[in-house]
Amino acid sequence: MTARLRIPAGAAIPRRALFGRGLFVPVIALLCTVAQAGGEPDVVLRGRITGADHQTYRLVPFDVPAGVERITVEFDYTGRDERTSIDLGLLGPGEFHGPDGLRGWSGGNKRTFTVSATDATPSYLPGSLAPGRWNLLLGIPNIRPDVQAEFTARVYFSRGEQSRLSPAAEETPLRAGAGWYRGDLHLHTGHSDGSCASRRAVRVPCPLFLTLSGAADRGLDFVAVTEHNTISHIGELRTLQPYFDDLLLIPGMEVTTFQGHANAFGLTAPIDFRVGSPSVPDWTTLLQRLAQRGLVVSINHPAMPSGEICMGCGWRPQPPADLRLVQAVEVVNGADADTPVSGIPFWHRLLDQGYRLTGIGGSDNHDARIGATEPGRNRIGSPTTVVYARNLS
Repeated sequence: MTARLRIPAGAAIPRRALFGRGLFVPVIALLCTVAQAGGEPDVVLRGRITGADHQTYRLVPFDVPAGVERITVEFDYTGRDERTSIDLGLLGPGEFHGPDGLRGWSGGNKRTFTVSATDATPSYLPGSLAPGRWNLLLGIPNIRPDVQAEFTARVYFSRGEQSRLSPAAEETPLRAGAGWYRGDLHLHTGHSDGSCASRRAVRVPCPLFLTLSGAADRGLDFVAVTEHNTISHIGELRTLQPYFDDLLLIPGMEVTTFQGHANAFGLTAPIDFRVGSPSVPDWTTLLQRLAQRGLVVSINHPAMPSGEICMGCGWRPQPPADLRLVQAVEVVNGADADTPVSGIPFWHRLLDQGYRLTGIGGSDNHDARIGATEPGRNRIGSPTTVVYARNLS
């Protein structure tokens, strides 16, 4: 049985209300509200095609100013009921075959796409966005001789931290309506150190698809894929989200240092994780940079020992970090709730010191094929974190 309790902001939290002997009770209020970019488009492009455009290509130019870090396009047209078809692509300001040339071609299968330096909608390529004259590339495979059709393209430019978000057009909820949603906030795949048995029982980097399938089979509503110090999985998450239309895929990173680990939820661009180096002198500096991006940060497995077996796994920042910049603590990691390395006492100490940190859980799964009968292993969805949210988005 899972008990569920919503905690008002600033309310006192009696310890005994949270944990019984030998029982982890996930108690999660609204963990965070993810801001959405979007609003009015920066550029609106309109045009008309006629029967004379049948089986031709057309360029629709627009200017991209300096400093833009994400371009998102919404495209629609009339005449579908008369069998009109318009295919869609994107050209940068360079030569067609060059790195600033053709950035993708989705044909007629997408009405919305986005490109940035770090990720892009499938059919399109990530990469730097050079300022200058860009073009939508339209192909018209069919329009009848006596037909006219009109098209509209809304183009959004995102800059700075706003570029980490997708416009509102890409934030359609997977499930509308307020309620309790169940998920796993700590998962690894072959994009970092996740591994599993291949079809021939050889240990290999574990495909992301298997992890997401395992989460869906468990009946979870959301997962956070938090690879160690890399964002290489972000593009694949974007690719797989339409398929997993009942499972919200949250990007993230387990910021992994010699002095502790922490999940940064929503991180989609690189961040310097080298705590103790001249560029990142201490954890407070790193937390300040994460806060500037508006990210939710959770300290992971804080009571784990740190040493040759697991370097930096325990939370040991030197000098001590400013915990006012942290929002959550992973109080249960896998099956550690009743063990000496449980994060629960660490969390209680911080609550006693006045820090209002949300307690969350994560499986820290590294092998999507771990079964329910394997004791002591970090199975996907064990533990489950339950979040109250306005919708699943």
